[in-house]
Amino acid sequence: MAEFRKPENWYAGKVVMSQIDIRKQNYFTGAATPTMVSKWNLLRQSELETFNKIIYGKLPIDAFDQFVTNWKSNGGDQITQEVNDWFKSVSGK
Repeated sequence: MAEFRKPENWYAGKVVMSQIDIRKQNYFTGAATPTMVSKWNLLRQSELETFNKIIYGKLPIDAFDQFVTNWKSNGGDQITQEVNDWFKSVSGK
């Protein structure tokens, strides 16, 4: 494995793992929720486009706030609710 990774990859992994108190683990292992099926591709495309435009300076950093608002209203809040409901059903919490 070490032969296929650049030093930057190892360093980035170390940074991520050292941020355990702020890093969020994705525990969702269920099938796609109904809203994921209908909205996920649109939400993911919007995310990638917005992040790339911010990274390359085509949008200001505060465009992220509008992205979050749009993401939530375009199905993100519903997906979050569906995933949380799934987690409660499998964890008993």
